[in-house]
Amino acid sequence: MKRIEIDLNLARQLYDKGLSFAKVGEALGVAGGVVAARFYENNIPTRGELRESEKFDINEAIRLYYDEGYSLYEVGAELWVSADKVKRELLRAGYTIRNVSDYYGHEEVIPKK
Repeated sequence: MKRIEIDLNLARQLYDKGLSFAKVGEALGVAGGVVAARFYENNIPTRGELRESEKFDINEAIRLYYDEGYSLYEVGAELWVSADKVKRELLRAGYTIRNVSDYYGHEEVIPKK
């Protein structure tokens, strides 16, 4: 299946004005799911993620995951969020995720900075 590209700048402008992914997609001639997927792939925060991020303690996640060696799942359990949420926030903060196969079930965060 051929990848559908969109104008991310325009999509973000429309989304920031309050349009749903479905309405943004309609304006761009694609399905709303395509818009949502491109936002996710490009780490563009959505309204729901922005609300969640206000409550998410990235410093505690980094401490648990990087300093204490917790897994993404364990950090999520401590912070009452999903492992995917932890992963997204760590990536957004500039960290990489440990390779599970290299660490026998324990990922490793490596600062990019």
